[in-house]
Amino acid sequence: MHTGRIGVAAAMAAALAVTAGCAGAAGGEVTEAEGEGVPYGASQEEYAEALADMEPVELVYQAGSSATGHTAEREEAFAESIEEWSDGKITIETLWGNPIAPYDEVVEAVSDGRIDIGLEIPIYNPSKYPAITDLSTLSAAPEVGPLVPEMVNIAATQEVAWNNDAILDNLRDLGVEVLVPAEFEFSNALICGEPITSLDDFDGKQIRAGSAADFALIESVGASAVSLQLGEVYEALQRNVIDCAVLSLKIAASQGLLEVAPEVIFPNGVSWGRSSTALVASPKFSGLPLAARQLVFDKLQGSLGGQISTSAAWTVDSVADVEEFGGTFHRLDDDAEDALQEGVRTLREADSMNTLDGQAVGAELDAAIEKWSEIAAEEGFESYEDWHALADDVSDDPLDVDSYAKRMFEEIYLPHRPS
Repeated sequence: MHTGRIGVAAAMAAALAVTAGCAGAAGGEVTEAEGEGVPYGASQEEYAEALADMEPVELVYQAGSSATGHTAEREEAFAESIEEWSDGKITIETLWGNPIAPYDEVVEAVSDGRIDIGLEIPIYNPSKYPAITDLSTLSAAPEVGPLVPEMVNIAATQEVAWNNDAILDNLRDLGVEVLVPAEFEFSNALICGEPITSLDDFDGKQIRAGSAADFALIESVGASAVSLQLGEVYEALQRNVIDCAVLSLKIAASQGLLEVAPEVIFPNGVSWGRSSTALVASPKFSGLPLAARQLVFDKLQGSLGGQISTSAAWTVDSVADVEEFGGTFHRLDDDAEDALQEGVRTLREADSMNTLDGQAVGAELDAAIEKWSEIAAEEGFESYEDWHALADDVSDDPLDVDSYAKRMFEEIYLPHRPS
């Protein structure tokens, strides 16, 4: 059902390989890098040959907060593929749990060389990342769904990010090279101890929010938004200090929150918003031979597919938790849906943005959503009836998104390949 076709991607590869040599750098600017490069699509042997005379180097990679789970497996696979394809010339020291810098200070640690490749969460410091925060706010507009709407949004938001100088400069101006400007999770969910789907249900409810956009959306349906650290959410839900929380299913499953809040509520035509991460590289990385930088950049293709497949795996875990703890998945009633959609429209107005023109960039996002919806259909992906259907299908037949990830890399990332 969900195994995509190669489609246009294979036909594009040869032409793209020819043009890749004159593409922009990963940070979006043309650079003069040391040494000869390799064409896009080069084999492992070709990379090994290109790096044969390179002095061995170790790169410090501060990955996610946990060394276990689906996301950690994806991050480990990214690091291991770089080591393997460089024939050991590049080794990666992968660090977990933010031992060098917390998420809102990762870019500074990358800029000064304490970290060479770092995962940042811009929403933790929105004033430092106004353009990326604006894109996060706009990400509430696309619809939510078990798989296809989310994989479409992942591609569309990255395309918008790579094509927006304000978003790229938001990171580059802090002294880092951009590898991934904004990678969005599957949509946030509303998790509660009891079903809350109508405006009457929301009246008087206390709901944990994680961002300014969350506050606005929660208040648009008549509830009260509460700021609370993630580590305090379980106990707050357990003790009925709060009624619900807005966060991703990945966080809900990994933190055990569905044990105390197994009722999951999604909108229909919009979402509760989406959180993003950025991947950035240090001056040490920027000074590597061209072929080495190209190798790391090319390995992002597998990571793009991993983002979708691991998010789907977290959804499977979430469905299992919901079933175990007696909950179910719900959609908003019409009155609450209308109020939430009005809240999203208000957020999208230009005067509610920090840096971006909400109307203009929102229109770009709409166009990208339409484009990647068509690509997802071309690749053979179909919508699932509900989250249980996705979990049943993926549990029996692991999700294959390699062809879709290839399209993402070739159409979004390849123009920015180091050269």
